[in-house]
Parts: sequence; C-alpha cells; structure tokens
Amino acid sequence: MEEQEKSVCRKCHSEFGISPSRARFAAEKNFFCPPLYCESCFAELLKQLWEVPGERRHVVCAGCGKDTRLHFVPNQEKPAYCGECYQEILKRADDS
Repeated sequence: MEEQEKSVCRKCHSEFGISPSRARFAAEKNFFCPPLYCESCFAELLKQLWEVPGERRHVVCAGCGKDTRLHFVPNQEKPAYCGECYQEILKRADDS
C-alpha cells in the first residue's frame, strides 16, 4: 500500500493525508501545490460558494454589529461590513 502524503488544513489547521489517487489526479492536472483544505473544510467551503442567483447572504456587520445582507459570498476569514460602515471605511481611506 502506498503511503499518503501529509498536509495541514489552512482553515482548521489539522493534519490530513493526501491519498495516492488524489496526488495522481493533481499531477495529471498539473497542480503544483498540495490541497490547502482537508475534505470536511473543503466541502464546507464549496457549500458556501454554491448560491442561488439573487440570493443575499445574511451577516453581522463587523463595524456596528447590525444584521446586513450581501450580494456575494463573504470570506469567513475577513470582516464583512454593512453599506454604511463600508462607506465610512472608504471615506477614511480617501482622507489618509
């Protein structure tokens, strides 16, 4: 039996094995870096990406804490802002 390569998930930081079949697939497709996410985190990220056209995502604004809706899928690793807070951030950036 072939030994699995090891990698560390970028999201949950757990170590996971890269199966020989997955490694062969990556080599056939000329993927030069190992997978970044374990199977469960990758499946969760895919669920976040699939969206219904026109659907708006509910998030809590990182600036003021109120509920807001976004037209895009927010990145879980970066803050999301309501329109008012985002405009304030842009205004401060222009002033500096």
